[in-house]
Amino acid sequence: MKRAATPAEINAAFEALRRARRRALTFLEIEALDRDLARVIERDDGCALAAEWDHYRRSVMPDEAPAVQVTECQLAFYAGVISALKHTAAAAILPDQEAIAALERLHAEVERFATGAGVLAGMLKH
Repeated sequence: MKRAATPAEINAAFEALRRARRRALTFLEIEALDRDLARVIERDDGCALAAEWDHYRRSVMPDEAPAVQVTECQLAFYAGVISALKHTAAAAILPDQEAIAALERLHAEVERFATGAGVLAGMLKH
């Protein structure tokens, strides 16, 4: 079932990205976030993560990658999701400002890794 993002969801997503970047968003960043938010909100069919996995696989793996590589990468991808959910759940019980700071630290850590890895940098900006 699809639903439209609420104004509160849209504003929260834009504000979180602005805080994480510590600057005003560019028009292209706003467009990309708007597109991504619409895609995620519309995925109420239980396949939002599957869609992210598919995007990741197409972005970083060659089409001819062996099945074992695809499977191992998919396991790692979902392990990362589980880890992120654990950290998000822990932040959810904190007071707002502490939760924001905790999530910003996680985002900064991911950005540092993505910048060093190069290939993942596009995943944070798609």
